[in-house]
Amino acid sequence: MLETILHHIVNLRQNLEASLFEAVMEQQRKTYYNHSIRPTQLVRDVRLQLIQDVFWSPYLKFNQVRNCTLENLQAFIKQFLSHGYLQGLIQGNITSCEAKELDGKVRGLLNLKPLPSASCTEIRCMQVSLGSHLIQAPGFSSQDTNTLVTNYYQAGPGDIKTHSILEVITMLMEEPVFDTLRTQEQLGYYVTNTLRNTYGVLGLSVTVNTQATKFTSEHVEERIESFLNNFASEHLNPDKINTAINSLSKLKVRA
Repeated sequence: MLETILHHIVNLRQNLEASLFEAVMEQQRKTYYNHSIRPTQLVRDVRLQLIQDVFWSPYLKFNQVRNCTLENLQAFIKQFLSHGYLQGLIQGNITSCEAKELDGKVRGLLNLKPLPSASCTEIRCMQVSLGSHLIQAPGFSSQDTNTLVTNYYQAGPGDIKTHSILEVITMLMEEPVFDTLRTQEQLGYYVTNTLRNTYGVLGLSVTVNTQATKFTSEHVEERIESFLNNFASEHLNPDKINTAINSLSKLKVRA
């Protein structure tokens, strides 16, 4: 089975058919488009495009894939399969000698040359400068009244201790943020807070899915800020913190 898969990989460029290529490309275009028209995905893409060093959003990929040809793909496959770093995991009912033999067979069939040193890149998270920054992006459908408002707060590079503290804060915030912004103020049907770990840089976000016909994004953003300003004084006490720590510890043990 493994040899069959490897032979297909090695001979992929020669075996590509135009009809299959067009069908796959059409499906990929639809996937990129359907992703981009969803406000929940668009707000994520905008955030990552701003803070991630290397990030290509699906709507940018959609524009690129429209111009891709079979010849482009064949040239890419040739280049891609010429160099590479191969790492595998073999486990189960197999001896070390058999595993080494299998590894040698894979390397022999693929026959990859070492990657140039310049090929190894490091994905980084960009630092958000101090202060408030507003980014607004129009949706792809003018008929869609859904408005996603995400407030992102970057804490900086973290370690396991600060990550754990932020997990506790996120757990403590889940119920009051929903109760305040969703149940009491009825800003939108979807309200959530999320711990963000972008390549080791920690942060916290609060997202509200509202309707443009009911509330402006500025109003929703102000209410998120108001909640966070009062969160510690109104919703935190030693008993709640200890309960959250114990609950989180039990979840970690089960995992």
